[in-house]
Amino acid sequence: MKIYTASQLAKQLGVTPQTITRNAALHGIGSKIGAAWLFQPGDIRKMRHVLDENYKRDFARMGRAAMAKRWHGKEV
Repeated sequence: MKIYTASQLAKQLGVTPQTITRNAALHGIGSKIGAAWLFQPGDIRKMRHVLDENYKRDFARMGRAAMAKRWHGKEV
């Protein structure tokens, strides 16, 4: 069974290691051994779900004007 560190998991999911450790602590994902967080393959699926829900929630809370400020389309 493969074990991943927070930085390896962050690179795989395209987020920062701080995002991984924060969500791991908040949602009880992975194991904290000393100062390091370790994740098993089953934890990756849980973390993806949490990150997807966080993304949806951030945009759902915003009004149309706030979303327009944050979302920048491509300039032609």
